[in-house]
Amino acid sequence: MLNIEQVRLGIPSDVPAAVQQWNTLIAVNYPARKAGVARHSTTEEAKELCPEIKFMHVPTYAADEREPCYRENPDRSTQKVSLDPYRTASRKIFLIFYKYCSKLQKIGLDEAFMDVTETVNKRLMTEYMDRWPQLLERVNDKECGVELDWDEVGITMESKEEEQKKETFKDKRWSKATWKDLQLYIGAKLAAEIRNEIFETLKFTCSAVQN
Repeated sequence: MLNIEQVRLGIPSDVPAAVQQWNTLIAVNYPARKAGVARHSTTEEAKELCPEIKFMHVPTYAADEREPCYRENPDRSTQKVSLDPYRTASRKIFLIFYKYCSKLQKIGLDEAFMDVTETVNKRLMTEYMDRWPQLLERVNDKECGVELDWDEVGITMESKEEEQKKETFKDKRWSKATWKDLQLYIGAKLAAEIRNEIFETLKFTCSAVQN
């Protein structure tokens, strides 16, 4: 919701903002959260915590209207809320998801669990094993010997194990990667591709978490 409204209104991502439904906030961006504003807060509470916050009310429609409209001061007594713009955007987002992954579970308008194991393993074969046949000699080893540069796949948050390993080898591009590391790396590259396509196509930003 936030991405849709911020793109529609041209509001920069570093400006505190929230999507409003009547007097309640149903989506809050990160700058506003840093100021203490939470989802389900009232507009009055949000203003006290973050005076510069921008509110974006969801579209509404009256009894005699077929299409929802954005209004400066919607009237709850004569109008109803419409989530149609968000559902439309959601369909576009999921069309991109399905291009990269057929196994996914929708958990929200713009959220999904994605099982990319099959895609990752295919890329492991075509991008690494086929290009470097010598890797076949190491399939039973814990370490694959491939040098991984995590900077290439966007912003990453490392686990404690990864931080310790990197400190051990004194190099962010440590080469003592395991096969699991390589699979996660390929998954991270895939996530970066999905994020880039969503941004290039829809101008929405998004994040990905791997398990």
